[in-house]
Amino acid sequence: MKKIISLILIFITLVFTQCKNKDTSEKELELKKKEIELHEKELKLREDSIASIKSIDSATRTKSETPASIETDGNIENLLGYWFTPHAAMLNVRFFRDRSFVLNDFNSEGKEEKLTGTFELTGNKLTLYYSDRPKQSFTFRRGQGNDNNYYIENKGNYFVKGENGGS
Repeated sequence: MKKIISLILIFITLVFTQCKNKDTSEKELELKKKEIELHEKELKLREDSIASIKSIDSATRTKSETPASIETDGNIENLLGYWFTPHAAMLNVRFFRDRSFVLNDFNSEGKEEKLTGTFELTGNKLTLYYSDRPKQSFTFRRGQGNDNNYYIENKGNYFVKGENGGS
C-alpha cells in the first residue's frame, strides 16, 4: 500500500510539474512573440523616421544644389532638332538627345565643313564643345510677342529653329 501511495504521489507530482512546465513554456512563447512585435514596431519607426528625414532633406535642398541639366531639361526639348541660318540654309546645326551636335559650316576658305561635339545648356546659355577647336557660347531664346520661334545667336551667328526630333 505504501508503494501504491508513493506511486500515486509521484504521478501527481509529475502531472503537476508537467502542467507547470506547460504554463512556463506558454508564457515564454508569449514573451518571445511580444518581443518580436516590439522589434517590428521599432524597425517600422526607424523606417518612418528615415523616410521623413529624406523627404525633409529633398524639400530643403536649394535650387543651386540642383544640377544644371535638371534645371534646363524643359529647354532641352526646345533645343533638340534642326536649326538653320535664314537665307543661308547650308549653315545649319542639329542637336541630339545624347547632347551631341553636328554643325554644317564653311571654313575661312569658303569650303563646307562638318563640325561635331557636345553641348551644354544652362538657362539660356548654350555652349558648344567642339571636337577640334575651342568652345563657343550662344544665347538661346524664344521670340517675343506673337513670335513663337526659337533662336540661337552670338556675335557672328544666327540660327532659327526648323524642326523637332533630336534623337
